[in-house]
Amino acid sequence: MANVSFKGYSSVDKTQPFTELTDKALIKRDILNHFNTKKGSRVMRPDYGSSLWDYLFEPLDLISKDAILDDVNTVINSDPRVRIINTDIQEMEHGIIISFQLQYVTFESIDVFIIGFDRRNMTAQEITA
Repeated sequence: MANVSFKGYSSVDKTQPFTELTDKALIKRDILNHFNTKKGSRVMRPDYGSSLWDYLFEPLDLISKDAILDDVNTVINSDPRVRIINTDIQEMEHGIIISFQLQYVTFESIDVFIIGFDRRNMTAQEITA
């Protein structure tokens, strides 16, 4: 096995109680967890989470796009393992899709990460191309 920089576990997988994640997969899961947590809902960490959910039922106009971009930048910038290069927001039938171009600091690589925010079930999930 190659050198692993980051190692953790996910309890999101429905087929196993815990799934081991490493490196980029762990970073993506951590970012998804951050977005799936409503800001102010974590005990002792009122600044953790995302306020993006407050904008899902609003029209996707310039004001809400700016607020969403601010929240996205706050979430991504809170993780020292990545840097955000580019962000794109698009409306989908039941929510929004945000595409990030991320630079993984440790791995010196760039990747596109696409998350769909669904207002029907209030979840953020990775969208694979």
